Amino acid sequence: MLWRVDNGVATVGGQEIKLEQGVGLLGVAPAASVHVPTELLIVREILGRVRRVSAGVPRRSESRTELFLMREPNNRNLWFPPHAHGPDYRVEFVARSILTWFESDRERFDEYDALGRRLGLWKKLQPTVLPKAVAPSTPDAAARDVGILSVDKVNFGCLSDGTLRAAEILAVLVSPTGRLLLIEEPETSIHPGLLRKLLNEVDSYSLQRQVVVSTHSPDVVSQSKPDELRLVRRVNNITSIATLSPEQFTRLKDYLCDDGTLGEFMFSGGIDD
Repeated sequence: MLWRVDNGVATVGGQEIKLEQGVGLLGVAPAASVHVPTELLIVREILGRVRRVSAGVPRRSESRTELFLMREPNNRNLWFPPHAHGPDYRVEFVARSILTWFESDRERFDEYDALGRRLGLWKKLQPTVLPKAVAPSTPDAAARDVGILSVDKVNFGCLSDGTLRAAEILAVLVSPTGRLLLIEEPETSIHPGLLRKLLNEVDSYSLQRQVVVSTHSPDVVSQSKPDELRLVRRVNNITSIATLSPEQFTRLKDYLCDDGTLGEFMFSGGIDD
């Protein structure tokens, strides 16, 4: 066993590492005093090239609240929320990325902004940085720089679930890291018109990396090509992954000739043997 994780604590080589919410062992750098097996480093190198957008909406809290990020003046790219790693850490991650690009990578910020405008998510994406000299004091410490992100004059934390979901996917798309992108159920909280536009952008970015999308949506499946599909089944605790069989391709061809869609075929029993 290379490592195990129980209740947010990873055990490696008999030593324990406490993990922050939403961060796995492969997302942290163990201290030099912790003996790390060589095999773990190999796994970390491989999986470090993978980026994932989790299922569900980014917002986990029950109500919409305004989002403000802070930083120490001497750490320009280290934005953090007032309450570290709360339930909306995915929303905070997107906001941190946008603020960092706005200040340090304007080309990437402009790319992200253009994607959002093309999808109709916003007309104006406005980051605002209030320096320590004019920012309001925070309740937990001395004054810090404060970062505020607004979309068409609405605070980023108060946006709809669908807008936040699309914004999260776009942020990972334009991120410079990762050779493999996993997107779980992109259809969540996104209306069909926006979903089609979003999937077109995902497809265009697949020229730069491999993108794997898991879905239960006929709309998502219909925007795929039959030979791109992988059927995942779990029977008797055994998971299998397969492409369409020649017989299924034949049935699909006949189905499409009758003006059906690929998604309807897949979810109406067309793949049942």
